[in-house]
Amino acid sequence: MSWNISQLTCEYQRSIIGYDLRYKAVDYDYFSSNHFSWLDTKTKKFPATIDNQVWPEIDDKSEIESQCNGFNLYDNLDDEIKRKAQHEDVILVAFDIPTELADGLSSTFGILPIPLETVPKEHELSFLGFDIVDIRTQNSAIYSFSWTENEIETIFQKLSINLNTCGLVNSAVDALRVSSDFDKMIPEHSPFVPCGIWIKKKSVENK
Repeated sequence: MSWNISQLTCEYQRSIIGYDLRYKAVDYDYFSSNHFSWLDTKTKKFPATIDNQVWPEIDDKSEIESQCNGFNLYDNLDDEIKRKAQHEDVILVAFDIPTELADGLSSTFGILPIPLETVPKEHELSFLGFDIVDIRTQNSAIYSFSWTENEIETIFQKLSINLNTCGLVNSAVDALRVSSDFDKMIPEHSPFVPCGIWIKKKSVENK
């Protein structure tokens, strides 16, 4: 892939690359006190990440008739998806990446990028923060690799990474910087990109 994170500035345009239905077992307050406890799988507390091996999709997703794109995400929110999202244990999630990259991947992955400014207001999405991902594999630099607790703590200190209470990077400036740093650290998965994570507002209000 010839695309590189250095092509972006902090004012870059962003587009939704799809929606998903994930389990609501994310404990946002949990991450404000202990950033490294996702390493203990016994907690059953999932960080907000695009990686569906870390933040699981609902079990009956395969029964939904709506077609998924190449990222295994839904391009549109139809009535069936909205109905599933009403379940108390389910969160409706949206993911965005840089528009420039999304447009370049649209034909390969069969996605229909939706510029953030055109997302209907009735979707009522609330922004949580940025994951740092290899979008082709949907691996998260923070959550998908087998870091030990000491390793991830050292990495966070070295790269000056501070996570918000959702376990994500807060600002676009920091997300761009950290993406570039992970390109050097894990070159086989570069380019890493900021991946914005959004959920339905009701999920925040009722958490």
